Amino acid sequence: MQAISGLGNFTVSIQLTHRGTMTMFQPPALYQPPSVVLNFMKSHYKDYNFTDWINLSEDLRRDIQNHYWTPFEPEIGKKTRNLILEEFIKTIGKDFFLCEFGYFAHYIIGIKYIPNDSKKKVPNEFYGIIINKGKIIERISNEKIKVNWRHSGTEILTINA
Repeated sequence: MQAISGLGNFTVSIQLTHRGTMTMFQPPALYQPPSVVLNFMKSHYKDYNFTDWINLSEDLRRDIQNHYWTPFEPEIGKKTRNLILEEFIKTIGKDFFLCEFGYFAHYIIGIKYIPNDSKKKVPNEFYGIIINKGKIIERISNEKIKVNWRHSGTEILTINA
């Protein structure tokens, strides 16, 4: 809190804005200080079997995807992602060109899925995981294809033969 004086016979008080402090210009209902909690403090940051994953609330699943799983440490959550991917493949079938977890659009995780038949209907999400469906729009060479993704534009992929 700072006091400004010298403005006549009154003093004006202004609160400086920083974590946990309100200013007189922000309505209290709209301002909430950010929660700063380290990953090791959250008990739900762990691997799950598929049944436990689908029983988590949507908020917990989203928190795990956005704050626990990271492209910089791909081993974290790998067991859970593999179980989710297995169940997705059981649901959708094995007739696909590509089906794997991947990151797109500012590190959002999702299942990258390219069906062999581009007309095949695919859900937008699978138990909280975004499905990023791709369509092969051009075969550039024997090793490269051009794919148009539902959520992340166009990309050139190298095929592992």
